[in-house]
Amino acid sequence: MITWPSHVTECSPAKLGEVISNATRILGNASIGLYLAPPENAIVLCVDEKSQIQALDRTQKTLPMQPGHAEQRTHDYVRYGTTTLFAALEIATGKVTGLCKNRHRHQEFLAFLKHVARSYPDGQLHLVMDNYAAHKRVEIRTWLAANPRIQVHFTPSSG
Repeated sequence: MITWPSHVTECSPAKLGEVISNATRILGNASIGLYLAPPENAIVLCVDEKSQIQALDRTQKTLPMQPGHAEQRTHDYVRYGTTTLFAALEIATGKVTGLCKNRHRHQEFLAFLKHVARSYPDGQLHLVMDNYAAHKRVEIRTWLAANPRIQVHFTPSSG
C-alpha cells in the first residue's frame, strides 16, 4: 500500500498549477496540456506496448479458495511462447483499446494504429507515445500523413 504525504493529497490549486507548470517545463512538450485540457471534440490516447509477455498455462487446475485456505496452484506450467500487447488508454474515460500480436515490429504497430483508428472512427485523435524506433518508421509516418485526423505527440527521450 502506498501512503502519500499529506501535502500531495491536500494540494492547493496554486501549488497544483506550479507542479503542472514545472512538469511541462521539464518534459518540454504539450503532453501534460493534452491530458488536462484536450482540444475540443478530440480524444487523447496514451499509447504504449509491452513485449515478451509469456503465454503460460498451468499443468493442473487451480484449487479455489476455501475457508482457511488460500487459492493454490501447481508450480509447473507449459509455456506457449510470448506475445506483445499494444494498448491505448483513453485519458478522459479510462477505456483501454488493446491488441495482442506475435511480434514487436513496425508492421504490428501499424496494424495496431489501424485498429485504434477503426475503434475511434469519428473526430480527431491525439496519440501520446514514446520515441520507440518502430513509431517513427517511414511506413508509420506515411500512414499518419494519409490520416491527418490522427496526430502523434512524442514524449521526450532521456539524455
